[in-house]
Amino acid sequence: MEPRFRACVAWGAQWDYHDVWSRRVEAAYDAQLPVPAGHLMWSTDAATPEEAPRRIEGFNLDGGVQRMRCPFLVCHGEDDQQIPLEDARRLYEASGSKDKELRIFTNAEGGTQHCNFDNLSIVTPVIFDWLADKLGAATLQP
Repeated sequence: MEPRFRACVAWGAQWDYHDVWSRRVEAAYDAQLPVPAGHLMWSTDAATPEEAPRRIEGFNLDGGVQRMRCPFLVCHGEDDQQIPLEDARRLYEASGSKDKELRIFTNAEGGTQHCNFDNLSIVTPVIFDWLADKLGAATLQP
């Protein structure tokens, strides 16, 4: 929504952070594993594991991303184990940008995990080429 932003890249899409953490906690509980509460407590400065999820209840992009107007690229791995592919699709569909692209990295090509960490060499050229196209190659020169 900031008019000075000329382009935006979502690298490992988010849609609803509270929902993501709720699923993580539930999966850890179902598997009888320690709940990953420490990380969420630290990042939200919560005093207890119960308080941490409450602090992120409104952390989602619905209602805001619809007002986006700059070019938008969403890069996501087909087999992302942290953020479901459906979240990337929801983010892309909800974006108000008329110039948007959803790039899903497949198992056949690699880069399928969260933020394409299993093959960064395939995603970074896609992002940089897209930015050069949207911003103009001269903008990206030192």
